[in-house]
Amino acid sequence: MHTLLNNETLVPDFMTITEAKGHDVKGLRKIPLEKNTIYVLDRAYLCLKWLYSVVLQESHFVMRLKTNTKYKVLKRFKVIEANKKRGVILDQEIKFTGAKKDDYPIPLRRIKFKHFESGKEFNFITDNFELSPFTISEIYKDRWQIELFFKKIKQNLKIKKFIGLSENAVQIQIWTALIVLLLFEYAKFLSRATLGLKEFLSIIQPNIFSKKRFEALLHLTEWEERILYQNCTKQQFIPF
Repeated sequence: MHTLLNNETLVPDFMTITEAKGHDVKGLRKIPLEKNTIYVLDRAYLCLKWLYSVVLQESHFVMRLKTNTKYKVLKRFKVIEANKKRGVILDQEIKFTGAKKDDYPIPLRRIKFKHFESGKEFNFITDNFELSPFTISEIYKDRWQIELFFKKIKQNLKIKKFIGLSENAVQIQIWTALIVLLLFEYAKFLSRATLGLKEFLSIIQPNIFSKKRFEALLHLTEWEERILYQNCTKQQFIPF
């Protein structure tokens, strides 16, 4: 599931499904690009031609650099003391030198960052030379939201086990789960409810044939909600 997650709404702007044995870049090329956007990617999606298309679209990217990527250092920027204390080790201007160097013919930026708590070091690349190196590392850190997104749908929407194993059956189950998720986010937005996905589904499931208005279900009294939730937890939770 190649997912473009909106960092403001935490809802997918775009998603496509490909075979697991195919390279991740296959899904990347289907993503529609927009202007004035920062795309944050895992290093599995390193495709120089696609990154250059982001630049041509007047947008930016931030991603980790693969260890076997070939490049040369054009310039070294001074790292101020405040950024050093935050973990920034290097800030450089580089240029790709590998076999596909012409796919990204312009310089870009490499930032080396150390996470003090774990001791791990990370190499980030970006076309953005305006933001501070620490800000770039923080932008990549926020990519963790997509991991939390996948965790949420796996834990609550039962897509780790499939009812059917044909391509069509698997896709139907995945897209159905995502429709449920989008309906939840939309309902949460309309009602301003503070319920989580699990609590939301536990209220909707036993009332699926109820004639109550949807808003009424989400504005139950605390006592009614507690009783309803206790009744729901006594039965097996199946959202489909």
